[in-house]
Amino acid sequence: MKSNTMFINGFSQNNIQHVIKNIQKKIKVPELREDQIRMVIKTTREINRRDIEHFGMPWIMDKISIDLANLFRVPHPGRPINYHEVQNEQIGVNSEGTNIYYGSHIRDDGDPIVREEEKKINLPTTQVINVDNLFGLNKSYNIRDMFNPSANITSAYINIDTRYRILDPTANNHIKEFRFNTHHDHTLKQGSINILGYVRDIVSMEIAPFKIPKISNTAVENEIIQYKKVTLGFKEFDAQGVIAHENRFFHFEFVVKDDEKDRFYDLVPLPNTAARFYFRKPITALSDITITFGTPFQPLLFDKDRIVFTITNPAAGILRFTTDGENHNLQDGDLVYMEKFNTDDPITDITLIQSMNRSRGQKITNGFNTVFDIDLVALGLSDPVGNIIPASGIELFLGSKRILFKVRFNYISPPDENED
Repeated sequence: MKSNTMFINGFSQNNIQHVIKNIQKKIKVPELREDQIRMVIKTTREINRRDIEHFGMPWIMDKISIDLANLFRVPHPGRPINYHEVQNEQIGVNSEGTNIYYGSHIRDDGDPIVREEEKKINLPTTQVINVDNLFGLNKSYNIRDMFNPSANITSAYINIDTRYRILDPTANNHIKEFRFNTHHDHTLKQGSINILGYVRDIVSMEIAPFKIPKISNTAVENEIIQYKKVTLGFKEFDAQGVIAHENRFFHFEFVVKDDEKDRFYDLVPLPNTAARFYFRKPITALSDITITFGTPFQPLLFDKDRIVFTITNPAAGILRFTTDGENHNLQDGDLVYMEKFNTDDPITDITLIQSMNRSRGQKITNGFNTVFDIDLVALGLSDPVGNIIPASGIELFLGSKRILFKVRFNYISPPDENED
C-alpha cells in the first residue's frame, strides 16, 4: 500500500492538520468551515518552498495559524465541515484512503496541478491569500526579517594596526588609546581603517585571539600578572558596553597567557564570551573608532611605539641610531620602521634610501638602552655618500610595540532593490 503522507509545496498532510488544529484552538471552535479549510490549503500551496528552507516549518506553521486565526474570528455564515471531507478533494485521497495525489495533483516538475473545478472555488472574501497578504509584507527580504532575522545579517571586517593609528602629538611616555577614522573605500593613509560599503545597523562584533606587547611600566605589569585578565573597549560604543567600577566600560574580556620567552602577551577570549559582543540596539553607523585596554579595570598604558633617533655612520657598513637619552626597550632582532630617511645626495644614495624606508622595516643589532645599529653589509648596502638628513633625527616606529587584530562586524544588510 502507498504511504498516506502527502505533500503540498513542502507541507505534509500532518503539517496542514497541525495548522488547522492550532487555528481551531485559537478561535475556540470544534471544526473549521469548509471555506476556511480551503483557505488553509490554498495558503500552504502559495508558500514558497525556499521560504520554508530559510524559516523552518515550525515558524511557518505558527505564523499561518496566528494570521488565519485572526482572519477567521470575523463572523461568517457557513457550515462546519470535517477536514477529511475537503482533504479527499483538495489533497487527493479516495474513499479507500489510497494516496492518489501524485497521480492526479503533481506535475512532473513537482508543482501542484490546479484543476478546473479548483479554479472556480469561491472564497468567503474577495482577497486572494498569498504570502504578501498573509504577512502584510511585500518583499521576501521583509519576510526573512520576520521569520529568520539571521538570514538578513551580513558581515564586514576591519583590520586594526596600531602602526597606522591617528598620531597624538600630546602623548607623553605612554599610549592609553588607539584612534582611527573609518574610510569606506581603498584610500589608505595614516589614521585610517578601511571597509568597503556602507556598514550600518551593526548588531554584534567579534574578535579572534591576538597579542599585545609587554609593558615596561611596573604598576601596569603587576596588575596583568595579578589578575591575568585584560579588557578591550570601543569608546564610541560605551553606552552599550559592560559597566564596571573604576570608571571602566568594555566589550571584550580576555585571559592573559604569558610565555616568558615571548615579547608579547597572548589574549585569549574567555570561554563564555568567545570574543563576541551583542548590542542591545543596532549601531546605526560606523565612523571613528577608539580602542582602549584595561587591566582589567584600570587603564592599560602601553609603552611609546615611536621614538626620534639621530642617525650616524660611525664605521664602514654600520648605521647607528641614538635617542636623546630615552630608553628604547629594544632587543637584537627587533624590527624598526622609518619613512623619512634621506641624505643630501639622494641620487647617489637612492638604493640605501629606498631600503631604509621600505615598508617591511629593518632588523636591529647591538641594541643597548639608547642605541642600536643596522648592519648595512648584511643587507648588501653601501655606506651613504651624502650626509644623513635631517641632522635632528627622524621618528621610527618600533615593531615590538605593534598591535594587530581583525574585527568582524555583523550588521543588518539593506534589502536588494532587485529582490522581489
